[in-house]
Amino acid sequence: MFSRISVATRIFAAFGALILILSGIGLVGYYGVSSIAGTFESYRHAARETLELSDYTNDLIDLRLSADAFFVSRDRFPMTKSLPRSRTSALSTPTAMPSSKGTRSLLVSLPNW
Repeated sequence: MFSRISVATRIFAAFGALILILSGIGLVGYYGVSSIAGTFESYRHAARETLELSDYTNDLIDLRLSADAFFVSRDRFPMTKSLPRSRTSALSTPTAMPSSKGTRSLLVSLPNW
């Protein structure tokens, strides 16, 4: 069957088949990159929400520490003298602080998320 087809026609057919195969591979690659881009976008969104929740949690811890320090010392600004610039070093592991005069501590141990 192939003996009746000229050499030039065989070469063109082979190159045409290669172009079709490479086009298919390119389309599959483009689809893969597009789906990875969508997955990464959803990851970025989830990471942004996680960072916001972390900021809210740190702010809540600061609030609880300030309230508890106020009940202990009755100083209006107790935390401004004792907190370092980096909140993460002082507040990474919150613990319950005892309060004076038998009042219940407002700071509770938060679970590690």
